[in-house]
Amino acid sequence: MEATDAQDDATITIPSLLRPLPVSSRWRGLPYELLSELGARLWYDDLKRGCEIDRVWFPIVQLGELAGWFARVKSRAEHTRHPNGKKIPKYRNNDHQHTKHLLFPYDYVWKRLGSHNVVLVEGQVDALALIMHGIPALAILGTGNWSEHKSALLSA
Repeated sequence: MEATDAQDDATITIPSLLRPLPVSSRWRGLPYELLSELGARLWYDDLKRGCEIDRVWFPIVQLGELAGWFARVKSRAEHTRHPNGKKIPKYRNNDHQHTKHLLFPYDYVWKRLGSHNVVLVEGQVDALALIMHGIPALAILGTGNWSEHKSALLSA
């Protein structure tokens, strides 16, 4: 599965080894229903030999298009597990996405929560925690990632 990023025609490639979340699953306190609505999947990330790890994978859908994805370690214990003693990165992103152009979960907040007021937060998990409690929130995907493009998305 692939999508084209309108910014530079780079291809957003969906990783292999994605699998559905178990129906009874919760992740970081988030219920299966919310995770499912957001398109979350489990991903066995085997990119680096010796660093294989389970992650929770999320598509970033913006204006109806797949604009990127991110994946976070499934558990805190796995974040510190690495054969040579180094920490495994907490997050993985698609190599070709433009984080300065993305807000997560943009389409979900506007379509499902129907709010014109949102809380902006740095991280994706912060946004999801607020959404779980009925507060519309969008993640700017890290510090230093604000742009005029994001301002325009919020003004639309």
